[in-house]
Amino acid sequence: MKKIFIFIFIILLISVFLIISCSKNPVKVGVITALSGRAMPSGKSLIEAINLYIRENNLESNITVIPADDSWDQEKIEKEYNRLKKEGVRFIIFGTTSSSLNRVYKKLKTDNILGLVISATSPKFKGIDDRIIRTIPDTEKEQKEIANFLNKKNIKDIFVIVDSSNPVYTEAAYEYFKTYFKGHIEHLKVNFKTDGYIDLITNAYKNQNNVYIIAGLIGEVGMVIQELKLTNSNVNIITTPWVRSKGLEIAAGDYLKNVIVPSHYPYEYTGKLKDFYDYFINDLKEEPSLHAFLGYEIMQIFWESYKSGNNTPEKMEKFITEHEFKTIFGNVKFDKYGESSKNMYFGIYDGNKWVEIIN
Repeated sequence: MKKIFIFIFIILLISVFLIISCSKNPVKVGVITALSGRAMPSGKSLIEAINLYIRENNLESNITVIPADDSWDQEKIEKEYNRLKKEGVRFIIFGTTSSSLNRVYKKLKTDNILGLVISATSPKFKGIDDRIIRTIPDTEKEQKEIANFLNKKNIKDIFVIVDSSNPVYTEAAYEYFKTYFKGHIEHLKVNFKTDGYIDLITNAYKNQNNVYIIAGLIGEVGMVIQELKLTNSNVNIITTPWVRSKGLEIAAGDYLKNVIVPSHYPYEYTGKLKDFYDYFINDLKEEPSLHAFLGYEIMQIFWESYKSGNNTPEKMEKFITEHEFKTIFGNVKFDKYGESSKNMYFGIYDGNKWVEIIN
């Protein structure tokens, strides 16, 4: 009898040891973004922001970040997604395009992986009981705010250039913009990833006074701005929020003056947002990308959820949709489908700096 009790005691000790050991294993967080190609600066900035959050909160032994490079290419994302899945990752931050996410989107619920989406705004992912949390407003809300901004400026006509290389986002964006903009629209669809796209744009441009560029490729948008300003120095240009970056300032150069760029985060930095920005400027000697801001925010939400005991995709999804979170952008809430709602900011480039427009 004594031997049986000793045996049971040993089994219990082993079980407790295994539970403690497992609980100390760091949680794996995959990050699918562009770590090569044209969009590499955005992806690199995102990884820097995630690692900053981990260092600031002494979470090196709690979180293991596993980067995955999709180059914002829908042909590459499936391979990287499958690699993360094979490594046992159950939480993935998606800092990629809508077209890329669309290739693996339906697998998330089947594979029981929670997608933490910071940049894919397509309406395809809206209002569905899926397995994603999206910290960025969907395309309809984004385009409605841009259209209303122009309506308030009494813009009566506009030439819209649509980049077809990311159709899941850009085509939906154009349709929503067309719905809410009250003036006359002429538009051109062109693939910014093909040779000769600049020539196609300059040949189609008829000196219209107002141009809206629906695209997310920063360098290419900068080149388009240059060409439009060379043709018509008085042209008024507005872009999507996805090109706000130091890269746009470099690509467009002096031609960026008076260009308007909407934004998902403020142009005036205060509090924790200013601390975050100053770290990038002073320590990394670079401007944080939009993906960096959004990446830091999603880590705040992720860790608050995880440390509260929500260590499975199902538990975390439920917790996030039922709670409000304090982030560098302020308080953030989600609906039952994991969708957030934020207001847009607008800035104009004036005198080598961005000035927020009070509309």
